[in-house]
Amino acid sequence: MGTSLSQVAKYALENPSSIREIMSVVADFRKHPEKYPRRLIYLGGGWPQDPPPEPLRKAFLQIAENKEEFRLAARYPPTRGDPDFLEALVIYEREIFGREVEEAELLSGIGSTDLAVALFFSILDPGDEVILTNPCYLNYTRQIEIVSRLGVSIKRWPTIKDGEFSPDLDELQGLITDKTKLILLVTPGNPDGQVFDEKIFEGVVETALDKNVFVAIDIAYRAFHYETGIPSYLSRPRRENEIWIATLSKELRVPGWRMGYLIAEPELIRAIETIQQAMTLCPAHPQQLAFVKMLSQEDIIRELRSFLLEETPKKYHKIASLVCDELDKVPHIRYLRPAGGFYVFFDVKEILEDSKTFVSQLLNDWQVALAPGVDFGMEGWVRLSFAPVVEDQELLVEGMERIRKFISSRLS
Repeated sequence: MGTSLSQVAKYALENPSSIREIMSVVADFRKHPEKYPRRLIYLGGGWPQDPPPEPLRKAFLQIAENKEEFRLAARYPPTRGDPDFLEALVIYEREIFGREVEEAELLSGIGSTDLAVALFFSILDPGDEVILTNPCYLNYTRQIEIVSRLGVSIKRWPTIKDGEFSPDLDELQGLITDKTKLILLVTPGNPDGQVFDEKIFEGVVETALDKNVFVAIDIAYRAFHYETGIPSYLSRPRRENEIWIATLSKELRVPGWRMGYLIAEPELIRAIETIQQAMTLCPAHPQQLAFVKMLSQEDIIRELRSFLLEETPKKYHKIASLVCDELDKVPHIRYLRPAGGFYVFFDVKEILEDSKTFVSQLLNDWQVALAPGVDFGMEGWVRLSFAPVVEDQELLVEGMERIRKFISSRLS
């Protein structure tokens, strides 16, 4: 190239998303399966493969079939989202999850990834500090680095010690300085599938409030709590320093629709809205109107409650338990039993300390795709997502058998 790339572009090239990189292999397999000795078993990405609620599909079809509604859906909505959609989100939050929110607290976007970037732009300046858990969703580190042009310091709060989930509030307190702007939590966790209990979560919020620090909570997996049920902090009134990052991608099984929203102080929402005016202009309109139409149907709240709060955790907990049963048969590893989400995080240091090498060799030798733990902040661990096989238990069992054979070959 005639001109040099920016430092941010160089950083991005040197630190690509391992999950998105694996997607290139998945795409190649689908196009050229003859190149591979076995069927690819993809346990790397965190998106569900089971279908969205049937009323949502029907609502989308109704909009497509109605000329006037289709014309409306083709137009720009406001940057914050269609007003009817924001009103529907208020109902959705209250009737499904028990949380009272006002429209002024809401801003929709092109998925939670888009909204997280806008949030970082709105509150971070060069020299600020952000505290992430360790491990933490891999994209947050890259987003913060890119948004801040490598000018924000990222600190890590270790939440896994000696193979157990044991976050320590005193440790978190020791990380906070007068430069700390944001603490970011993901619960249930990605990549670890762990859930913050009431005492620890409220302790984080109280500590941050005392230090005048924002707390952002990614709740992408809130419909995927298992034995303990949904914690009460997901339905209590929002505290003034809290920013809730919500998405319909996992809950409603529509990751390709890119539907997310923030819940925060109206003043902060307005700031993020003006940033979004410059970055994305507005969210997509058709799927918002489909959501509105679905929510206007009679008895839909009861059906959605059943789908989200009963069927979803039951289905995914069953597969999570199956993964753990299979991992119990694998020698020389230890894992965290998930309390929610759809990931199992396990330690492979006795087999290979380099998690990227482990993942690469497993993919090349046995055509099973996982995600390396180093990208989430923990070397020597790997993440398995059972979401892609939640409706194909035989494929999951085959994948686990291949993992066992790979590990046996390494040990021998």
